[in-house]
Amino acid sequence: MLLRDRRHWRGTVHELCEIRADGSVGGVIASAKQSLDRARLTLVFHTDVEHNRPLFAFASDHVWDTWGTYAVTDDRGVVLGSFRKDVKASFGRSTWHLETADGITAVGRERSRLWALVRRFSDDPPLRFDFATGDGHVVLSTARRWVLRREYDLALWGLPDGRRLDWRLAAAVGSGVTLLQRD
Repeated sequence: MLLRDRRHWRGTVHELCEIRADGSVGGVIASAKQSLDRARLTLVFHTDVEHNRPLFAFASDHVWDTWGTYAVTDDRGVVLGSFRKDVKASFGRSTWHLETADGITAVGRERSRLWALVRRFSDDPPLRFDFATGDGHVVLSTARRWVLRREYDLALWGLPDGRRLDWRLAAAVGSGVTLLQRD
């Protein structure tokens, strides 16, 4: 999947696009408008451009807080999982915890200590995270593309037992991490 952020004066639009087998970018799967006037961060992805049909969302458990827990829900409000920042571990490299409703837990860290340092002094950080389970299996990777726009590749990987993250949870975590790391 490809996550694209477009900023304008009323907020940011997040678009989730498919990546075709040949590597080209396909159509928009879901999009969300981030409003700047809300105290509690809530981002709802919709399947249509009019934003009438919700597909999934993530929301903070309390008023805007980079270190809060964010619940990810489907279109009926069923919890798919959650993610949160590990403040203490983030001093070296930013670290996030991911939990799914079916029991998968993973820790996401910036890939490189050098890029983590560069990001702290940059207006436009090159975010690259890998989310791995306790036994070292990567379940989600996010990487910023080297283009003028803010675009991120989101890659889902399977576990040895065949389970994978729900793509909506992966998209919410990817968009949440990239959004919250900039703030």
